[in-house]
Amino acid sequence: MAYSQTVILGGLTPILNHYKDEVKMEFYLQYHGKLKSNAGPDEKHKIRQAFHKQLKNLFEFRPFSEEITNKYWNLEFAKSPPENEKSLVAIKEKGGYCFAPIVLSNWHTVAKLDITMLWKDTPGNIVGNGGDIDNRLKTLFDALSAPVHIEQFPKVPPAADESPFYCLLEDDKLITDVSVKTERLLIECNDKASVSLFIRVKISTISMTWANMAFM
Repeated sequence: MAYSQTVILGGLTPILNHYKDEVKMEFYLQYHGKLKSNAGPDEKHKIRQAFHKQLKNLFEFRPFSEEITNKYWNLEFAKSPPENEKSLVAIKEKGGYCFAPIVLSNWHTVAKLDITMLWKDTPGNIVGNGGDIDNRLKTLFDALSAPVHIEQFPKVPPAADESPFYCLLEDDKLITDVSVKTERLLIECNDKASVSLFIRVKISTISMTWANMAFM
């Protein structure tokens, strides 16, 4: 028996699908602003902040709204979890931040991304701009992930509403598939780095565990 729920809220559209033999979650993220090739840590963090605000809203819906799942993204629970649940805690304390990734290796979850990029270039001109779009995607993937190395951390401390700081990925290695479609950006702007991104995120499990059964 299939179950689906669609909720539109501030640019975030969670769609939860539960199948007998498959676990699948889909939702949409948006970004409107500069996406530079080889952007620096602070520029990537500004993009990360835009996604944080949307991912925070995801916790208003199942399964993240349910206590059995929600607690693993809770700062108080993360301070002293039971010994047998320590590996399931999603909070990652790094560089003065408490990052809370949605897709986690310990949860055996992975993500597929379908990206529509509106940019100041010819629609479909991916091959001709191969190097540029590869580097832009690298900037995007870093912004979707929690920083790993000290040089990747922003210089600014987290804002009051950024603890925990939600991000999509624990590591961009958890992306298993990416598709990119480009279209012309019609908004007037002089900066060729300006884009509008619509990202369809598909989260699935690579093996069933006690933890990720919450997605059933």
